[in-house]
Amino acid sequence: MVTGRRVLLGVDLGKRLTPTTIVAVEQQLGERVWDAARHAWLHGQWNHALVVRWLESIALETTYDAVARRIWTVAQNAGASEIWMDGTGVGIAVEEMIRARKPIGFRCALRPIMITGGSQACSTSVPRIELLTRLAVQWQQDRVKVAPGLTRWPQLRKELLALDGDGRKKHAPDDLALGLALAVWGFTGVGEKVGEQAAGRLF
Repeated sequence: MVTGRRVLLGVDLGKRLTPTTIVAVEQQLGERVWDAARHAWLHGQWNHALVVRWLESIALETTYDAVARRIWTVAQNAGASEIWMDGTGVGIAVEEMIRARKPIGFRCALRPIMITGGSQACSTSVPRIELLTRLAVQWQQDRVKVAPGLTRWPQLRKELLALDGDGRKKHAPDDLALGLALAVWGFTGVGEKVGEQAAGRLF
């Protein structure tokens, strides 16, 4: 019997007006059982629970170089295999800087994604409402959990509750919520049916 884990980071980039946030989410892999007749491991089902293991807000005015280094440090410490980063408006130069700070030999993919106001998601962009609705549905189905003891959980909870039915914030920050939404999007992927969310609000 073999078990494993998969960790993704969600990163919402900011600088002057809003902080950069880093959220690490873990998914436990289902059991694998050795089949002697087939001489192969048979893969069980994924455990669909996604557990938030790390929440971080980086101080305003932190340079992108320092932010890039911190992102990779968290990714290494968490054992992340992918980083889903908000690529909206950051520019190619910032993306290249982050890629350039990747530790040598560390196998982790950087996946920038544009958050749009449109209606169609693809591999490189997603409408904000679809991104947050996906998170809301996963949350309502009890597939997203928060590990105990995270000091920023009250702030994340406040941000989630401040989102209205259109995925817009109501005079409140939403940086941790977006970081979490990006990580959940990375796990669930384009094309998964999100089901239905409660009418009128997301959380």
